[in-house]
Amino acid sequence: MGFGTIYKGSDSSYVTFDDLLDIPQESYLKARATFEHMIPVNSKLNVSYSLAAGGATERLGSAQYFAIGGIKATARSGDIPFPGMVSKEISARQFVLGYVNLRYQVLNNLYAKLSGGVLDYNTEFETLSFIPVRGLTSEDLVLGLNVILAYNSIIGPIEIGYGRSSLQNDSRYHFAVGFPF
Repeated sequence: MGFGTIYKGSDSSYVTFDDLLDIPQESYLKARATFEHMIPVNSKLNVSYSLAAGGATERLGSAQYFAIGGIKATARSGDIPFPGMVSKEISARQFVLGYVNLRYQVLNNLYAKLSGGVLDYNTEFETLSFIPVRGLTSEDLVLGLNVILAYNSIIGPIEIGYGRSSLQNDSRYHFAVGFPF
């Protein structure tokens, strides 16, 4: 039994939701690779960087898209964090990104973090994407920045932060308590 046999809404909504739920049964390739490296500069300062790329070869409905955006503290399994955005702000079929994190220990359990990144992506998911169709060109780069104050408490990290990206040119604030699950 497929989605079409139980859906009773309008034809235009069926077309939109059919792509989300009825995934074609055909061969495909969807892959993502991530490289992360941390460099301790001294006892109080760490630098880390991350590079990631991914893509899908066939039309797989919503399964062909990667969810990009948010911070590591709030990212769910399979999400790709990126500074200056909220979680899942971009749905991309192909992407290449890199970012750098600086973490400074202000006090015993208090840390200041600064993150900056660059992202290039392609999506054809116009109906549910936050932006219009874009190609993988240097003109479509997204730049992002986060400033975070974090405290390591007994219940896990407590973070408060500010972020901004060139995608929406809007401020993003976040607050996170505990470990991500």
